[in-house]
Amino acid sequence: MPAYLIVSDGGGTRHEVAGRAVVGRDADCDVLLSSLSASRKHASVEQTVSGWMLKDLSSINGTFVNGKRVTETLLSNGDAVRFGEVKAVFEISERKSVSGTGNLLQTLSLPPTRKARPVAAVVATLAGILLLVGATIWAKQCDRKAAAPPPAAAAPR
Repeated sequence: MPAYLIVSDGGGTRHEVAGRAVVGRDADCDVLLSSLSASRKHASVEQTVSGWMLKDLSSINGTFVNGKRVTETLLSNGDAVRFGEVKAVFEISERKSVSGTGNLLQTLSLPPTRKARPVAAVVATLAGILLLVGATIWAKQCDRKAAAPPPAAAAPR
């Protein structure tokens, strides 16, 4: 069963939790928060044998479920969750059996990809530029060698 966090940080954004999700401000987090009251890696939500487990990841401003501060707790459908000052609601979706092609795309959905770190994007861009500059210089060197006249052959004796 998929689960969702509906986060009120900057609107009512619905984030699917597929197996495990980390919540926080870090660009690597699955559920990205913009509020400075949230830690970089604030909490995690993970599906376990017992149900959906919420764990606080040593955040400064705490994680709260239904108004009580928690370090680790099982979540229920409709629980009010707060990451620092950011409010969210946890929902468990009851997936119906597939009876036709109308639900095919929903059953084949993939979890959202992680966002790349900005530093990694800059490094990859610079590496690409350096590769292009090197290839251009190499190509010009090859053109010069091809355009140069062949060395004069020594006359036979």
